[in-house]
Amino acid sequence: MLEEQNQAVALHRAGRLDEAEAIYRRILKADPDNAEVLQLLGVVAGQRGDNDECIRLIERAISREPEVPKYHANLGAALRELRRLDEAAQAFERAVALDPSWELPAYFLAALTGETMPAAPASCLQEIFDSYAGYFENYMVQELQYQVPTFIRGLVGRLMEPGRRFDKVIDLGCGTGLSGVQFRDAARCVHGVDLSPRMIEESEKKNVYDRLEVANIQDFLSAPGTRYDLFIATDVFIYIGALEGIFAAISQRAERNALFAFSTEICAGDDYALATTGRYAHSRPYVEGLARENGFRVGAREQVPLRLESGQPVMGDIYVLRFDSP
Repeated sequence: MLEEQNQAVALHRAGRLDEAEAIYRRILKADPDNAEVLQLLGVVAGQRGDNDECIRLIERAISREPEVPKYHANLGAALRELRRLDEAAQAFERAVALDPSWELPAYFLAALTGETMPAAPASCLQEIFDSYAGYFENYMVQELQYQVPTFIRGLVGRLMEPGRRFDKVIDLGCGTGLSGVQFRDAARCVHGVDLSPRMIEESEKKNVYDRLEVANIQDFLSAPGTRYDLFIATDVFIYIGALEGIFAAISQRAERNALFAFSTEICAGDDYALATTGRYAHSRPYVEGLARENGFRVGAREQVPLRLESGQPVMGDIYVLRFDSP
């Protein structure tokens, strides 16, 4: 039975939810008290958007094995999706109590209790996106109507001189390669970097990058290396609050007149904030102040729908900055 369960988990990670669910249910028929399979079925339900069923199944798993941190963290995620925020915070708090070293539930707990970290811990992001990699692109594009790479390609296109091709492009947080596909025809050389090895594996399948690297983007940019004339960061800064280090590092790796294209969620005020969703939002004064301080000027900015959330569009800004310093 363990071999069958491992097979289902592999299918699940690959995004083949129907096949994985069929095996999980077959296992449960023979072993109705299998807590791990109950919570895995709950995760499948959550991925399909049925958070009520997700909660029901994970609560059954917890009733059988109450001391497993992962179950409480997954319960917290489902409760948060339904905006049952106090209950979600309690679930994340329980996960942290059971495993104080696990950064992921601690990060989501901070988001729900009003604490603002400078960025999501890298270990959290790798864990999240390694688990999402197999079904990430289909879910984002088909279910959440994610089109940010297309929007950014259009905005960059308006600022490009006729017939121009970029010499070297870097796709920061390249994920499964959606931005690489958009910019391949406009560049002689395209590099991609992402901290998720499984996302890099997915992007390799598109055969649009000349080089791919698994790395934290701040570490990658801060090291000596290639200079670029286009930097892309689509839906990356929603996981990084304090952008001072990123902007400074890009200015050191930018060719004169380089473009820097990225998206942000919008918040009021003059700073950035960590929302209860676990994503960061950045104010326009904060972004544009950092641009000026680091030798950039705003070439274009446009408000667009970034994705759907609970069936409603999440609005954000896409920017294209031009680097003016020598």
